Amino acid sequence: MTDTALSARSRVLLPLILIGIFVLALTLHGYLSRPSLDRYGDMYENYAWGVLWQWGYYKHPPFFGWETAAWFLVFPRTDFFYFLLAGVNAGVALVALWRIANRFGGTGFQVLVLALAMVMPPISFLGLNFNANSAMTPIWALLFLFYLRGLEKGRLGDAVAIGAFGAIAMLTKYHSVVMLGALLIHAVTDREARALLFSRFGLVAMLAFAAVIGPHLLWLYGNDFLPITYAAEQDDGEGPNFPDSALFLVTPLGYCALSMVVARSMRGLRDAFPLVPVGQVRDVWARAEGRALIHFAVWPLLLTILLGYLADAELSAVWGIPFYTAYAVIIALLVPPVYYEAHIRRAIGAILIFSALIVAIAPFWYRFESNVDSGYYNAPLPAISAEVDRVWEEAGGPEGFVIFGQAALANPVSFYSKLDPITLEADSFEVARHYMTPEQALKRGMLGLCKAGDKACEDIVRSIVPSALQPKTFTVKGRNGQDWTFNAWVSLPVR
Repeated sequence: MTDTALSARSRVLLPLILIGIFVLALTLHGYLSRPSLDRYGDMYENYAWGVLWQWGYYKHPPFFGWETAAWFLVFPRTDFFYFLLAGVNAGVALVALWRIANRFGGTGFQVLVLALAMVMPPISFLGLNFNANSAMTPIWALLFLFYLRGLEKGRLGDAVAIGAFGAIAMLTKYHSVVMLGALLIHAVTDREARALLFSRFGLVAMLAFAAVIGPHLLWLYGNDFLPITYAAEQDDGEGPNFPDSALFLVTPLGYCALSMVVARSMRGLRDAFPLVPVGQVRDVWARAEGRALIHFAVWPLLLTILLGYLADAELSAVWGIPFYTAYAVIIALLVPPVYYEAHIRRAIGAILIFSALIVAIAPFWYRFESNVDSGYYNAPLPAISAEVDRVWEEAGGPEGFVIFGQAALANPVSFYSKLDPITLEADSFEVARHYMTPEQALKRGMLGLCKAGDKACEDIVRSIVPSALQPKTFTVKGRNGQDWTFNAWVSLPVR
């Protein structure tokens, strides 16, 4: 099978079909391999925040929460459809990556790039945890795609898209500043790009950026810069050091190891080509698009380390999740072009084998995950939510009550409950003041939820509910027969 043997329609359909297969396999893997959505409760938190439809939240900017809330306006609130959201998120990144790869090679090259990306853990396994880090991956890829389109054609529509996606990236996580920095460095230092930057194109991009991010900046000002304050308070005082920085630099080698194996499998065992095709690298660098790709691959990593030192923040490997779309293209460019079309079946085979493998191992992975002791990861959260609904309905409460207490419990109830409760951010009316006052909460009705014996949680709840209120206790059986006992303080609406 070669590029010339494929029809124009097949050259479009083949990558899309392969992406679709991967999205389905990734979704099934997540659904079949985990006892709950994620170990840290991020995915429940996304939903609990998103349905508030605020311009920001006390930990993060709002976009990935909005994505989650919008998704579940369409789909049922179940684990399967949440994993489908994570799979589609990866799929959108892969579609953008396919169009990026189109700038550097034909169908064989594009399929190879997709194969290399799919086997990278940040795109597959880590991408299943839909949170601020994984949500950045498709947005960065789309931003870079429109940046390339802008370099090629200089159309104002692409300038608007660059500005909008740049702002959306920042609205997803402030770490996206390193992506914007990488593109700005390229735009300033590259002669062809610089001409666009200092033209009407650059002005339009900046205006679009300001228009999209402006409401969030106003929210930040009106909310005492809460996400920035929160991030600063997480610092343990140690900050980054040389070993941490070195580890952050070499982590991509581990995450790209399987991709490099797949890339090597495209070549002959003892072919005459050099390990690094210097001529091909030189050809890439000779084009503005190629130089942009190198900047996209290199600068976010270096700027993240610099940012860690400037902010005195400890570096985390998961910050690098959106880096890997660029790495997939770079690794594919190290394969001699003669193999792209001649060995396209090998790249297709890698995708199909990997997709089948991650589904096949899911039940075995589930056994491992079921023994993970991490908060409420193995708690029967849907059953707990159903009991909360029962307690509230038996007391005569309406839908839309305010739930608080322990976030690891309140957020899952917000997701699974049929009564659409909303969470009180940080269990604080001060934090939530722009969407929920104590008077509004009293009118809605409130339910405080704690695991029995959690004194810290109970103290928080008692500081919010009427002092004379006594809790209702209920017990839920877990998967292994373990009893989970909870206290719920029910404060019915005050009219």
